[in-house]
Amino acid sequence: MLSISDFSILSRLTEDAFYICKLDPYKTPSVILDVNPSACCMLGYSREELIGKSTKEIVHPNLHNRLSSFFETLEEAVPKQYHSVHVCKGGKLLTVEVTAQLLTVQDEVYAFAICRDITPQIRSEQALYHLAYFDSRTNFPNQSWLQEKISSVFGCLQDERKLLFLAISFDNFYIVADAYGWKMANHVMEELMLQAQTCDTEIYLGQSERNEFLLVHPIQDEEEATNWAARLMKKLEKNNFSQTLLFRPRIIGGLYINSIVELDAFEKINSAIERSLTALHLARSSGKSQLCYHPQMVMDVLRRQHFYNLLRDAMDEKQFYLAYQPIFDINQKLVAAETLLRLNGPNGAISPAEFIPVVERTGMIHDLGEYVLQQAFQDFSSLYRQNLESPLILSINCSVHQLEHPKFYPYLLKLFSQHIIPPSQVKLELTETVMLNSAVHLEMIKKLKDLGVMIAIDDFGTGYASFTYLLDIRPDVIKIDQSFIRKLAQVDKPDRDNERIVASMLTLARQLGISTVAEGVETVPQLQWLQQHGCDYIQGYLLGKPMPFVEFEKVVKYSTSVSGSMESQENIL
Repeated sequence: MLSISDFSILSRLTEDAFYICKLDPYKTPSVILDVNPSACCMLGYSREELIGKSTKEIVHPNLHNRLSSFFETLEEAVPKQYHSVHVCKGGKLLTVEVTAQLLTVQDEVYAFAICRDITPQIRSEQALYHLAYFDSRTNFPNQSWLQEKISSVFGCLQDERKLLFLAISFDNFYIVADAYGWKMANHVMEELMLQAQTCDTEIYLGQSERNEFLLVHPIQDEEEATNWAARLMKKLEKNNFSQTLLFRPRIIGGLYINSIVELDAFEKINSAIERSLTALHLARSSGKSQLCYHPQMVMDVLRRQHFYNLLRDAMDEKQFYLAYQPIFDINQKLVAAETLLRLNGPNGAISPAEFIPVVERTGMIHDLGEYVLQQAFQDFSSLYRQNLESPLILSINCSVHQLEHPKFYPYLLKLFSQHIIPPSQVKLELTETVMLNSAVHLEMIKKLKDLGVMIAIDDFGTGYASFTYLLDIRPDVIKIDQSFIRKLAQVDKPDRDNERIVASMLTLARQLGISTVAEGVETVPQLQWLQQHGCDYIQGYLLGKPMPFVEFEKVVKYSTSVSGSMESQENIL
């Protein structure tokens, strides 16, 4: 169990201000017990000056009641955010974003707060608005501005006219940029947009990509729209700078037409803009100067639907299967295996990176997750029945979406009751790239740990908030992402910064009592480096590729015969 001093040490790893405070009888932070160097730097106090100071001395007097109200709503171990104003030593005011939570440490509840200075963001609100709604190169309104403008102007009108959504591409933009530089290319783009804007009094213009802009114009019918767009594009190609810059811009257009009365919602306007861009992109790829949107253009949507059907059929026909990748301790003894979901499509293997996002987005992850759990338990039960002296750890990837499903935990309990695998021999790997701080996630993780199941953070170091995870989730294992391991022990071009980062991860995990697994170990120098720096476990093609369970059984038998017997495991993974 971590002590207050342990939290103080950990706080030095974050660049944000970090406070540990005692609570008064009303659950409001009273006295500051400790701070990190960032807090001292932010407020201009020394550490000695801040420790023992009342929290109300650094919070603006007008916000004392808000401070009390906020902490009264806090639940233990559930972080919440709010904005406050802190007073520096010299009286300067800082607007800060506070992330706070209550934690019990050695039977006493403390307030932990991470504070980030957001004063520059608040002061630059107008600049942020300009950044959000205007292009930084041409200063023309962008697509977001155009959507809101059209919605406000035409969204409530009962007008019999139609709206032409015209997406225009300055198609040889990059040729101009290569020949004359980016500044000249952006200037040409700006001039083209200015010319388009002067073609009619009722034109609404917005920039999309670097070489594309969007134009919305009321018209009477489709014939008028087509002719008007053709005239505009021809005019833009015959501009004043064509002769001086020795080129003529190639203009391509994509049209979408709809009646004003049908564009009665913001999402319909957004859809109209996207359809004009779809027509533009198809015109460019087919070598045409102008195309009008047609529903047949939405082939990408149909392809996605076809892919979904393929996955659905694969589930119904049990075409998914599991592969197992061995995990070894630092002395290269087999101790565990990670289950990896695989699928072969009509044209060969389909990458999990391709199908997992689809099954998560469509809700298929729950059925597929149950299949993975059931099959993995069934496979590993056969290993247990072979009376191995020291059973292997079963490591299963788990989507955060599964944690939210009400049937996930009962189904897991059912599997434990049906199979001889104890919870202590099962590890669930959660991917760090998904934010895992909701009350639902944390509650489920706590139930799993109480059951005896181990929790691992997969792809550690690549996700949202590694430091927060270590505090909130208290994982048993972190798996260092292969993007870090790949750069270790490079002979040609050593990456010392990357090596320092990995060494720091290993040191931090060791100090917190967390086991470490290096993913993607492919070379002997990488293995030797990890051995020298105290990594606990190794996974990668160097020692074992993913394989069907039948092949993995052979690896287990061979490993057992070589070692004589697999020694008793304690604190494995």
